[in-house]
Formats: sequence, C-alpha cells, structure tokens
Amino acid sequence: MAFDQYAYTKYNREVEKLPEAVKEKVIETQEEIAEDPFKGKPLKGDLKGWRSYPFSHRRNSYRLAYKVDEEKGRVIFGSVGSRQGFYDDLKGT
Repeated sequence: MAFDQYAYTKYNREVEKLPEAVKEKVIETQEEIAEDPFKGKPLKGDLKGWRSYPFSHRRNSYRLAYKVDEEKGRVIFGSVGSRQGFYDDLKGT
C-alpha cells in the first residue's frame, strides 16, 4: 500500500523552477518513495528525521528530502535540488 503524499510549500516552489523533464522525473521518484518510503537514506545531526533519496536525469544528480509519518501513513516532501547546497537549504525548512 502506498503512503499518501504531502509537500511543503517550499518544495512545490522548488519543483516549479525545474525543467519540465526533471519535474516528470521528480513525480516518478515521489511515486517510488510513496511505495517504499524507507528506501531513502536517514539523515543525521541537525537533519535527523529527514531522509534523502538521490536520483539523476541526463547525467545531473539531484536529491529529494522527505519525512515519513508512519502513524498517518504519509510521506512529506521537503526539498528537491542538486547536491550543491542541498543540505544547507534543507536546514532552513
């Protein structure tokens, strides 16, 4: 059973800024995560509670950060972007 999907407003703004082909890859990746929310790597330190899942499109690497709410059966997407500055931006979420 797939988890429900929710997203922070910041995440939605980040997705809107991406090229159309990358947006499609993001949606595909969200679906994969909703099916298996524990596939991402758990983060540590200041980002404890978040998970990071890498994906690529045309040789460009991206990260997608999310939290899993097992009680409510949902995945909450918080940030998406390239590796550069990604974790620093996530700390601001």
